[in-house]
Amino acid sequence: MDRSARWTAAARARESARPDRLFDDPWAAALAGGVDAGPENRYLPVRTRYFDDAILAARCPQVVLLGAGLDTRAWRLPLPPATTVFEVDRAGGLGPKRSLVPVPPGCARREVEADLSAPDWTVPGLDGGAPVLWVAEGLLFHLAADAVERLLARAAALSRGGGRLLADVFGTGLLRLPSLAGRRPAPFCTDDPAGLFGRAGWTACAWDLAGSPAANYGRLGGRAGVGDPGMRTYLVNASV
Repeated sequence: MDRSARWTAAARARESARPDRLFDDPWAAALAGGVDAGPENRYLPVRTRYFDDAILAARCPQVVLLGAGLDTRAWRLPLPPATTVFEVDRAGGLGPKRSLVPVPPGCARREVEADLSAPDWTVPGLDGGAPVLWVAEGLLFHLAADAVERLLARAAALSRGGGRLLADVFGTGLLRLPSLAGRRPAPFCTDDPAGLFGRAGWTACAWDLAGSPAANYGRLGGRAGVGDPGMRTYLVNASV
């Protein structure tokens, strides 16, 4: 299992243990497998809660979690039983949950093995003629630029019945941080989310900045890319 997936689960476990938690994930600690979340990352709980709220507000009958890994939303969110959650990840990426989350989800759940960097991945069982909500949480940062554009275009093409896509995208200022200096391939960042999603076929692209009133929850001190626009983090809600 990808260490970054376990690290993210460890961050969810840490948040779940807080008395003022933004969400509760009772399986996160087991899924983390002893991996330490390290220093507190105040952004990750905000992102998780923001996407939780957006998923519930969308009331979409089909939810596709791209690069799902150790995500537990099919269990922990109060989704209607008629909702189908498709969890898409590479081979072996979804296996740990089968034994470590011992209860059935409250909605329909399907596992899909796919290479999301390929141009022709698909989601078996998805009804392309019905609305679909795509969720790419923490995914685009780890892909090459051409793979990001292919993924976004593929999701748009599979949304013939209408679709929305939730994703987080970092500004290019992140690449100037010493911790990322010289990293190859460079993580994906952009200062033009509207152009990125528009080129891929998403006809509308709205976003909230992490730290703004809509994406803060009292954790980020009101920061929203003030000063250096390149340090913005975009929480995108696009539609076709």
